[in-house]
Amino acid sequence: MYTISEFEIDSGHLNQVRRINCCIPVDYRNQPLPVLILLDGGKSEQLYFVLNLISELLSTHQIEPFILVGIENVDRNFDFTTPTQELSDLKWVSNTGNATQFKGFIIDELIPFVQDQYMVEHDFGIIGESLGGLLVINLLLDHHTILKRFISIDPSLWWNKNEYYKAFVEVVKSNKLNYNQLWFSSSKTKTIKNLIQKLEIEVEQEEIDASHIHFHYDLQATHFTVFKQSIQQALVWMYPKK
Repeated sequence: MYTISEFEIDSGHLNQVRRINCCIPVDYRNQPLPVLILLDGGKSEQLYFVLNLISELLSTHQIEPFILVGIENVDRNFDFTTPTQELSDLKWVSNTGNATQFKGFIIDELIPFVQDQYMVEHDFGIIGESLGGLLVINLLLDHHTILKRFISIDPSLWWNKNEYYKAFVEVVKSNKLNYNQLWFSSSKTKTIKNLIQKLEIEVEQEEIDASHIHFHYDLQATHFTVFKQSIQQALVWMYPKK
């Protein structure tokens, strides 16, 4: 069972007030816990689905407890993307380019706020899907020493001529990710699946420890169903019961 506390953060990075939902497992509220940040984490978004799933996994002793912090959206396409001039991108997402400011909100404002409010371990993770999965990779590239765990579900790696696919390959080759744990899920969507398969090949060639990174393919799932079909496996892999 979890308790949900709603807070508002007056963000200097975003120049607006942002609402977050902090979810604490009742039986563990007096001990320091890891924190998982949920993109699309508003009460009318993915929060309740993910929270019910976590409660079930805890009650069946499949995962270790953690605090869930959901960020409610204002304009997810704007917040999750970098600027692009690609017409193929702008066809799908017309309002783009706020990812740097949104990352600043998470790193400089959200995380310190949660640390001030609760007993937490120095163990923060983030989960997102689609453009949210792209932002997860963006954060991995720039802040892998602050965030430890990354769950990227069907990430939009095609964004801006595969910008973040290329950048991730370079980080893999630089061998900077041994501290982190990474989960990638793919649906049957061909463009995304092909890029994730290429990422897996790059990782295999660099001989990265398999305990640090996992690739999951759900080829029965579409881009619109893969989040709910793969998140359980992701959480069990990322927070296994000891």
